Amino acid sequence: MVITDHHECQEQLPDACAVVNPHRPDCTYPFPELAGVGVVFKLLCAYESMLYKEAGKPVEDAVASVFDTYGDLVAIGTIADVMPMVDENRLIVSKGLERIANTERCGLAALMDAVSAGQNGARERRTVNASFVGYALAPRINAAGRIDHAYRAVELLLCANPERAAGLAQELCTVNKQRQAEENTIAEAAYKMIEKEDPKDRYVIVLDNDNWHQGVIGIVASRITERYGLPSIMITFDGATRGYTSPDDVGKGSGRSVKGINLVEALQDSSDLLVRYGGHELAAGLSIRREQIPEFRARINAYAKEKLGGKMPAQRYEVDCEAEVEQLTMQLAEELTTLEPFGVANEAPTFLLRDMTVGRIVPLAGGKHMKVFLTKNGVTLTAIWFGMSPSKADFLAGDQVDIVFSLNINEFRGERTLQLVLSDASVATDEEDERLDEDEALYRRVCDGGTFSARDGVIPARDDFALVYTALRKEGRAGHSVISERVLINHLIAAGAARPVSRVRVRFVLRILNEMQLCGIQEVGNGIYLFEIPEQNGKKINLEDSAILQALRRQCVDTEA
Repeated sequence: MVITDHHECQEQLPDACAVVNPHRPDCTYPFPELAGVGVVFKLLCAYESMLYKEAGKPVEDAVASVFDTYGDLVAIGTIADVMPMVDENRLIVSKGLERIANTERCGLAALMDAVSAGQNGARERRTVNASFVGYALAPRINAAGRIDHAYRAVELLLCANPERAAGLAQELCTVNKQRQAEENTIAEAAYKMIEKEDPKDRYVIVLDNDNWHQGVIGIVASRITERYGLPSIMITFDGATRGYTSPDDVGKGSGRSVKGINLVEALQDSSDLLVRYGGHELAAGLSIRREQIPEFRARINAYAKEKLGGKMPAQRYEVDCEAEVEQLTMQLAEELTTLEPFGVANEAPTFLLRDMTVGRIVPLAGGKHMKVFLTKNGVTLTAIWFGMSPSKADFLAGDQVDIVFSLNINEFRGERTLQLVLSDASVATDEEDERLDEDEALYRRVCDGGTFSARDGVIPARDDFALVYTALRKEGRAGHSVISERVLINHLIAAGAARPVSRVRVRFVLRILNEMQLCGIQEVGNGIYLFEIPEQNGKKINLEDSAILQALRRQCVDTEA
């Protein structure tokens, strides 16, 4: 038996005819960062080269022959395994993408058609690059093994019948949707568990559950690490119990890490508590008995604390260049494509733009993502922020923001347009502070009985109450009992409030809802509110009976238009 692998090696290697792994201490291969599929590819190249040499053929032709046959699959595997996009990986992916774009592999063509299908099933032209493979093709191929069975993906890639391939491609798309739903369910449950924990001395997030799907926990761990900026390990006992829980149940875990914490070394420090473990610096897997989890959680946190010197890892964005809005053109975006393929260790160039004015904010995919229109010096740019809901964004329409982004060319129905892909945004501090001071001064003046103009937009209308109440109920259904003014205002903007949203008006809406016992509202400071939605008893409440609302009407010196 010949074993191939690309993970960090344990002290004792398996008993086999050969163990091919560029991470072996005795391996002299010059590039150890091959993907698992890359190691298999190199083994095939070596074997084919031996046959060519014996037959008196040029050895270089052997490598070309193997790549002609498998280059597209090696490229997909290298991208899907999130390997460093440098050296040999860069060459493999670059040449492999050319083969994918012009594939004669029936199943791969069918999958690209299924992914790229537009209205009425018409195929939209898509640029085949590392991003397309990593975010569109690879998740669907991987979903088969995560949720169902990997044979579906294997059958698709080997399929020679176009009709059968089209059916299999649609099945993978369906399975991927199931994977996404399962992933979101587990992620929301995990977030609630994290928010209930004491963050003090929490350097590694370790969560466990009896029913989480084993094939999905690694993806959720990635989302947790990205969200909280901490290493995370998800452990599931799904399928490990015998109808009842036992301290001896063996759970399987998947972890992700951040720079500064080598996850394999961290697991090695607790190896006496683990059944097995292995992986890379930033991603690893493990098996552990249920009774060992509390000690493991404490020990790996202590290890991380020591490694980080007692300081929490900071989430930082490294910017390649601060740009001016006039410099962002289609020509620049086209020139940047010559740096592809992008990936780990060869990320797409990241830029910083300052003092952009936020225009319209548009929710996408049911609020999972958002589109933002940004303006400066008369130039308006379109930006998309994947994974960011308008209700969670830290800015509002009209705010001045500094943004971190990469440039992208969006292709839709034959048209190519410049698009910014946001990775971070922050409100320009001076203007935000000035606006908050003005709002605070107006709110205090009105609370003290002072007069105001209808132009100040202080008096709530019925729609304001409905939108705020709906937003609170939505947050409550998500398991939340705390909300900030900013998140609440973003909810109102995303819901399409009929008039500009005012912080002052929102505060009075909350006070009136609390006064009329429609909601329990308690401000705890700095624009943060505890809230509770009571059970509806069928009793009708007339908001016009509110003493606060009546007082506001008396204090207004003119009539609202």
